[in-house]
Amino acid sequence: MVQHHLETYLAMVDEGEVNHLPPWAEPEFRRYLTCGILAFGFARARCTECGQERLVAFSCKGRCVCPSCTNRRMVEVAAHLSDSVVPAVPIRQWVLSVPKRVRPHLLRNSDLAGAVLRILLRVIRNELRDSVRGAASDARLGAVSFLHRFGSGLNPHPHFHVAVTDGLFAREHGEEGAPLQFHSAVGLDAERARALTPILQRRDAEEVASSSEPAGDATAPGSVCDRGPDRGPRRRWAQLLARVYEIDPLRCPACHGQMRILAFLTDPAVVRPLLRHLRIPEHPPPISPARGAPQTELIAVDPPSPWDQGSHAAAGPDPFDQSLPGDDGTWSA
Repeated sequence: MVQHHLETYLAMVDEGEVNHLPPWAEPEFRRYLTCGILAFGFARARCTECGQERLVAFSCKGRCVCPSCTNRRMVEVAAHLSDSVVPAVPIRQWVLSVPKRVRPHLLRNSDLAGAVLRILLRVIRNELRDSVRGAASDARLGAVSFLHRFGSGLNPHPHFHVAVTDGLFAREHGEEGAPLQFHSAVGLDAERARALTPILQRRDAEEVASSSEPAGDATAPGSVCDRGPDRGPRRRWAQLLARVYEIDPLRCPACHGQMRILAFLTDPAVVRPLLRHLRIPEHPPPISPARGAPQTELIAVDPPSPWDQGSHAAAGPDPFDQSLPGDDGTWSA
């Protein structure tokens, strides 16, 4: 769909027929069109036992459009949170949705979105202090928040998903440098959580009304959570696939041995002859040019298709087919 309609959509943006496109959107779409295409380069892997070889296309590493690369980032963040951030204590998910008239302000003003999130966390912290017996005045919660910008129908709908510890952390005996001790909340149920809605509505409305000017740095001092340790080295994509989907992309499909990366090929002078030898398309799939108005398309006569005539004859090679020779997608040296 992106290959067939991107240029048409960009032409409509230039002519003012659709709303303004963010400056990052077009590069993201064009990077997405290079994702997983062997003609743009690949890694060459070989099995250390049977000699079976495989070509692995490069990913675009996009952040917004490509579902595969976006899923990688999601899995990487989830693995980092599970291994290094979230402690082994009860966790409760809180979801904050705002009225429709407020949503455009949150989309345009990141400082306002940060202020609304801080209000939510302060209200939750106060409620947890009432639910934790003998909680110290400096007891603090732990939280991880994500701002979702769209609803289930891809409609603009900014809302927060927050995973909050179902209790508070405090220093043992209140001594400086003492280890943290977790105190579980007692009696916090759905009814008490719903009772916080009027408080959030009032405070959020006050914040939005006073946000005609930027609200300041969303990460200014006063946040309820200290900055954690550095993330550390990035995880390999193969490790994430094996952990989440129980699939090892570097396991040989023929003998189940371990495959080793031999080289990364990016030079077209090397890539194209190799793909031509393997009878794989050496050029990327074509991008359809911008089309005219729908009225002109009704006049144009498309060539007849064998499928329209009820025939099951082959329609010729598919220019979008990037599969390798063989049923298992591999080839032998």
